[in-house]
Amino acid sequence: MKKIMTLLILVAFCLNALGQRGNSGRAFNVGQGSNGLGSSNNFLSIRAGNSGKWVKQTKNEELTGSVYLFDDWNNRGVIYSNDGKGYKLDGLNLNLELNRLEAKFEDKSKNSVYAFDPESVKKATIGNKVVKRIRLSDKEGEFFLEELSINDKVGFYKLYSVSIKYARLNPMTQKKMGNNQYIKEETYYIEFNGRGLEAIELKKSKILNKLKDKKEKVKKFIKENKLNVKEENDFIKLLNYYSSL
Repeated sequence: MKKIMTLLILVAFCLNALGQRGNSGRAFNVGQGSNGLGSSNNFLSIRAGNSGKWVKQTKNEELTGSVYLFDDWNNRGVIYSNDGKGYKLDGLNLNLELNRLEAKFEDKSKNSVYAFDPESVKKATIGNKVVKRIRLSDKEGEFFLEELSINDKVGFYKLYSVSIKYARLNPMTQKKMGNNQYIKEETYYIEFNGRGLEAIELKKSKILNKLKDKKEKVKKFIKENKLNVKEENDFIKLLNYYSSL
């Protein structure tokens, strides 16, 4: 019974998202608990529709590493649909190669996952991370970015991605010296007063150029607090200070 109810909640979430995208008559009701999160105890009704799919995980034996943000699937999370309702899930992860949320249920050793249609998700929490789907002009599309620091003046985000590092070839035999591997990469984005995100390097010269309206105060704050803005936490401290001016 518990397995059936868990699956029903998953289907319900997908149906709701589809209804939000303009499919009249395709909706569902989920009651709200004291924490505002849907659960098997307050599931009420479902109508036809779908906005996700089960997919098989395939492994390329010539590639090492992972395309997922987390190395395992022991992650509790909450997915928020476009209407703001939240649904608690275990086994949640972010596929960095396909930029979509995926979940494993019950037996995590199986090679099937449920892949959510990205358009059905507004944001999600996975462990202690909050990821939000945001449009990026430099990449021509919407991507899940981690929210690092948000206030009225400045938003600071991180995009995770993967690339393939190809193994070197032996110059004599022309055979690969090892396996190709996935490399996880990070790109930081900053947003001022809701004017859209732009990529930024964690460098003192770069941030001083962005905060030039308070440049002298910012420089003094960096010096007095011995901040290393190449470090993510120090960079956030600096942004919080700037926002307080």
